[in-house]
Formats: sequence, structure tokens, C-alpha cells
Amino acid sequence: MTTELAEAAETEAERKRREASARKVKHLTQTERAAKGKAARGKVPRRMLGEWAPSPKRVDAVDILERQAGTRVPELVPIRYGRMLVSPFTFYRG
Repeated sequence: MTTELAEAAETEAERKRREASARKVKHLTQTERAAKGKAARGKVPRRMLGEWAPSPKRVDAVDILERQAGTRVPELVPIRYGRMLVSPFTFYRG
């Protein structure tokens, strides 16, 4: 009898948990999303989003690669560089 009560309580707890998580999600309508975007642009205009300047402390990527090449097997460095040329993703992966 105790096992049946425990199973029933667990099932009830799972049901309440599912219902609670289903209630938490609020999807905005397209109009609401557009209004939210316009409000955000009021705080930060689009032209400000396009501005970028590298940090003065930023290390040049080529310098990093040259330093790394000094610790690698010299015959394999060109193969690594060739693989990195395929796409930006393989470049950043190294």
C-alpha cells in the first residue's frame, strides 16, 4: 500500500511540475515583438550597433598563430594552415 501511495504522489508531483513549466512560457505576438524592438531602438539606435573598434590591447591573430607554430611540428604547420583556410569556423577552431 505504501508503494502505491508513493507512486501516486510521484505521478501527482510530475503532473504539477509539467503544468507549472507549461504556464511559465509566454510567447509574444508579432505586434508585441515589434513594439519591444522599437522600444529597444529608442535606447540604442541602429547606427550605434554598427560601430566597433578593436581594443588597444587586442593581440593580432597572425601573431598568435606564429607563436603557436613555434611549439608545433614544423612539417604539420602548413597542413594546419590549409585546414584553417576552409572556413572561419575551422580557422577559429585551429
